[in-house]
Amino acid sequence: MNIDKFHTALDELTRQQRRVLDKFLCGEKDQQIAESLNISRTTVRKHIESICKAFGLKNLDGERLSKRTELISLFHKYKPELITQNIPVTTQPETSNLPTLINEFVAYDSGWIGRDNLITNLTQKLQSNCRLLLLVGLTGIGKTALAERLSIDLSSKFDHDPEKLCRKNFDDKNTPSDFITVAVKWLENAGEKVLPEEKKQPQSLLLRLVTYFCDHPNLVLIDSLELVLMGDDNTGWSDFIDEWWCQFFASLLSAETCQSRFIITSQELPNQLDQAASRYPNFSYFQRVDGLSEIEQFNLFNKVGLGDNLPSVDMKLLLRIGKAYKGHPLALRTIAGEIINDFASQVSAYWQQYGHEIEEVEKALAEASQGIIESKEDQWKLDRYSIELRRKVQSRLEQTFKRLSDHAHHAYILLCTASVYRVPVKRSWWLKHLEYRGYTNEQQEFALQNLKDRYLAEISFDPNNEIILIGMHNLVRSVAINHRQKLFTQE
Repeated sequence: MNIDKFHTALDELTRQQRRVLDKFLCGEKDQQIAESLNISRTTVRKHIESICKAFGLKNLDGERLSKRTELISLFHKYKPELITQNIPVTTQPETSNLPTLINEFVAYDSGWIGRDNLITNLTQKLQSNCRLLLLVGLTGIGKTALAERLSIDLSSKFDHDPEKLCRKNFDDKNTPSDFITVAVKWLENAGEKVLPEEKKQPQSLLLRLVTYFCDHPNLVLIDSLELVLMGDDNTGWSDFIDEWWCQFFASLLSAETCQSRFIITSQELPNQLDQAASRYPNFSYFQRVDGLSEIEQFNLFNKVGLGDNLPSVDMKLLLRIGKAYKGHPLALRTIAGEIINDFASQVSAYWQQYGHEIEEVEKALAEASQGIIESKEDQWKLDRYSIELRRKVQSRLEQTFKRLSDHAHHAYILLCTASVYRVPVKRSWWLKHLEYRGYTNEQQEFALQNLKDRYLAEISFDPNNEIILIGMHNLVRSVAINHRQKLFTQE
């Protein structure tokens, strides 16, 4: 399409199509667009399909692939200012007045991009009645960075006082994670004296700590809660290893008032916390963190220095990478760093060396759209096709798989065997892999629930919103394929 045809197509869009397009280019997801325009998600998808067709982005016979990436690439080529104009204008927080402790983040940095609507929504909840926010999702999806970003906006609520920021990272192997040890440290850091005999009285420590947090406003960031949880093949749930953590969070939610706010990240849904939170919906909120939208991916590449004066063909390659990774922030930032540092910012050079890995995923998904949804021959390596990906992405996913294998082995078997599916399929298709191996119906259901609670199995619906489908993230499938091959070698 040339520039004249582009402008003609843009001018001929209906008013509602233009509204949908503007919100899409703003980075809003289908559900957000649907809610803001008071229409259904199906209607949003149909509008975007019509918009793509208006710009000549049509599927070939038999194809069912989204053309959204190509649509963004087209606007980057002919009207990039429209994308820029549609980026939500947000007031960046003044970090110069924040204490040194708050600025010493482990994940949030100048490369942060997007999630503006989510930040606004979650900040409002925490500034209101919400005492406990649980951010859940796949490893590397940006939970910790989001928690730290939220803490900036919330710091004014706590007078920018470093002594009012408490942190506990359960991924820190050098510090104990049991409730008593952490409670003692938090109390002593707050200037509260803890007697030696109290360190053997968890009930007393719990009451003191809950009373302190309820009476004194503190912002508490807790990372990697999944590491103090234990999965169970017999129930399908993940519960606290140390029961006192469960009682602590339940006591915070049940207290009459609480001036402190807790932001917790986890790769797993804690069953006991979920049950406690269900009794106090006004005081708690669980937020799943997903990958970046197409526009947020575009802005991420711009932010790190790859977007300026980049040829349209190169930007299209970047968006193809982003699509294959479903907007996974850690993976995309790792790849962007490789392009800048190892390939002198030459996207085409990076693609020449590694593009076949992306093309293999694209080819498999294209075949799936034509009905070839199962394959035992796929060799996806999205997690490990370069040294940096192996170091930063594969290593974290392997930890997730090891924990799954150790704590919920039935679920691990299910995830590995279901990796033969390229796209989401009916739940019965997944479960038949355990049925074939002699697992009972109850064990099958528990295994699937374990995967759902760990965000390793993703729920979606067919195009008519009538049938529930089960799938997995492309990164997860890459690892699961590798584990499946090892599993059958052992068998």
